[in-house]
Amino acid sequence: LLLVHHPLDCWTCDKGGECELQNVCYYLGLDKNRFPSEAKPYPKVIANRIVQRDMHKCVNCGRCVRSCLEVRGNGAIGYINRGFKTVIAPPFDEEYSDECTACGRCIDICPVGALTSTLWEYSARPWQLKDTPTICPYCGVGCSIVLRVNKNGEAVKVKGDDNRGTNAGELCVRGHFGYGFVNHEDRLTEPYIRINGVLEPVSWDKAFRETAIRLKKIIKEHGSDAVAALGSARVTNEDNYLFQKFIRGVVGTNNIDHNERLSHIISVEALSETLGMGAMTNTYEEIKNAEVILNFGLDVNQTHPVLGVKIFEGVTKLETSLITVNPLKTKDAQWAKIWTQIKPGTEITLINSLINELINKKLIDKEFIEEYTTG
Repeated sequence: LLLVHHPLDCWTCDKGGECELQNVCYYLGLDKNRFPSEAKPYPKVIANRIVQRDMHKCVNCGRCVRSCLEVRGNGAIGYINRGFKTVIAPPFDEEYSDECTACGRCIDICPVGALTSTLWEYSARPWQLKDTPTICPYCGVGCSIVLRVNKNGEAVKVKGDDNRGTNAGELCVRGHFGYGFVNHEDRLTEPYIRINGVLEPVSWDKAFRETAIRLKKIIKEHGSDAVAALGSARVTNEDNYLFQKFIRGVVGTNNIDHNERLSHIISVEALSETLGMGAMTNTYEEIKNAEVILNFGLDVNQTHPVLGVKIFEGVTKLETSLITVNPLKTKDAQWAKIWTQIKPGTEITLINSLINELINKKLIDKEFIEEYTTG
């Protein structure tokens, strides 16, 4: 019955080769439909320049609706109309919903070609792509992604990795669709050396040899501290670890920095003083399973959307109490049990008031403070 309204245009459908309906038909040996075919009269709609809806291919399974509402907390799409005219669309059958964050999860879980992306339309068939697991380079959440590369070595698609990492297949708009820089013509794909005042492309072997020669010369003439190195916040922790190990252990200097220090130095110092290290000390699973989450001044769904998914899961499914302190009514403020809308600049006053109240009502753990804190 699903084939009654579904067009049999698999040869031009972007989902061909990984379509679940196609696989079921193949498994059951269905080569034709014994019922009169009647396609739904809905044209393709391009929403937010990324997501493309082709509703005459939709089988109304509802996966995208449930994922958008129950997992992401957006509710950007739903069922409209009734009977044969039932279709999945934004409210009032608009082309686009303001609640849509363009995370692309609806595309990943759609079993047919009803939801696809304009960024990779007609780019390649699944069997022409090589899947390479990697880490999203955009923020500190560190989502696991699968980079889908064609035979020319070009990244044509990105999808969340359901089987590894902390994100369980969830991605944000940056991780899902912000891969254009990989194939950009301005991207450096080979090393350059300045020869007679002009940057010339060279082989990697020559670049390594020249780098080693110049480093040895500088260290011999001026000492190790004449060398400084810059890492990157866009590479993995493992790459940065090896880089600093080389600079400190081989070159022999502590002159190492990275491009994000100036923007994050305040938070790193604060975390180091309070928690003993300049990073979070808990896992994402511990966040969603917490009894209470205090979100102080952070619009997590803008800065770290996948972390926002974890918080939403805790609030809606695990009875986590969320307290949001923010001058703005952010998205997570709508989920919060308590939303405190403070005036900008009064954050420290509120924190001091909370500490004072905890002390006066004897709600602090003195043994824990004496054993694990200083100052």
